[in-house]
Amino acid sequence: MYVLFVMEFQIRAVHILGVIAHPTGFVDYPAGPNLLMDLGERARRFRFLIRDRDSKFTTAFDEVFAGSGTRVIKTPVRPVPLQNSSRAV
Repeated sequence: MYVLFVMEFQIRAVHILGVIAHPTGFVDYPAGPNLLMDLGERARRFRFLIRDRDSKFTTAFDEVFAGSGTRVIKTPVRPVPLQNSSRAV
């Protein structure tokens, strides 16, 4: 199960946008536009949307937030360090 949520740090609120078993892309699921509609004018106060680089976040998903003046920031890509499996614990 995938849970899509947005956290508003300023007022310490969490908005659960949806739960879906097999998403192909969040643009297929109208979570972004629905959130902006529910928040109304308050959505214009969102300055940043920080998200990971999962391929489920499509360009159209980002554009929904960018259209309301929110800057979309993707987390940096960091290589996962290899673990030495021969080392005794």
